[in-house]
Amino acid sequence: MGICITTCAHTEARLPARLALAAINQIFSLLDPLIFRHIIDSYATYNQHSQAEVVAASRPPRAAAVGVAFVSRVAKNFQDYCVNRITQQVGAQMYADGIRHSSELPIRSSRTSAPAKPLGKLQKVRTDVEQFI
Repeated sequence: MGICITTCAHTEARLPARLALAAINQIFSLLDPLIFRHIIDSYATYNQHSQAEVVAASRPPRAAAVGVAFVSRVAKNFQDYCVNRITQQVGAQMYADGIRHSSELPIRSSRTSAPAKPLGKLQKVRTDVEQFI
């Protein structure tokens, strides 16, 4: 666990950006029902307007609902992309550190175990760390 924390330390600079993307996603996700409520309350519950008037008058709120949903989805996808990228970078860094460490071991100690065994363990650690993050 300590290795994972020290390896992830260089990603702390990107934390505010990830939190900002999460906030944008949440805020815009919460605006969508608000806009829908406005459309229903203003145009659908009262029969004072003709159908053409309702369609014409509800066009800006409908466009706003589409825009809000679009911004929310883009922020969520970009946030997922950033998290996946950081996960892959941390996993690759840990894998490279493990390979470097195993290549620094004396030859005598590496002959005691099968050559593929440390590599398999390093690959398992990498996948475990990527799943953890």
